[in-house]
Amino acid sequence: METVYQDRFQIVNYFSEHSFLEFIWQNTLEMTEEGFKTCLFTQAELVEKYKVTKELFDTKEFFFPISVQLQTWIEETIYTQKQRSGVKQFALVMSEEIIAQVSLEQAVNEGKGVLFNSKFFSSREKARQFLMNL
Repeated sequence: METVYQDRFQIVNYFSEHSFLEFIWQNTLEMTEEGFKTCLFTQAELVEKYKVTKELFDTKEFFFPISVQLQTWIEETIYTQKQRSGVKQFALVMSEEIIAQVSLEQAVNEGKGVLFNSKFFSSREKARQFLMNL
């Protein structure tokens, strides 16, 4: 594992031997919609750079509510870009904050999000094992 990116809202680790990126959300209570979009664009760029087919999102510290309009933007922009880049599976470690969690699950399980093989986990270790065994 190698940390390949870090900013105020996320830490990104690369698992070269298993071809996946791990995105760990942090400090999202202060995040704006533009900040969130910037994070997602950064994630998409890293997916292209490292040519991964799998992603892990640790959302335990993800407290930013995703509006319906933002969910649509994610579908039309980010999911399309990640699909073109070759992402096939991702694992999510669940957030404790119910409002943010519901909007996050909706963004993943609706629309183009269903094009990916995704699973939800309660720990990062279980999510890593899922991706390593694919």
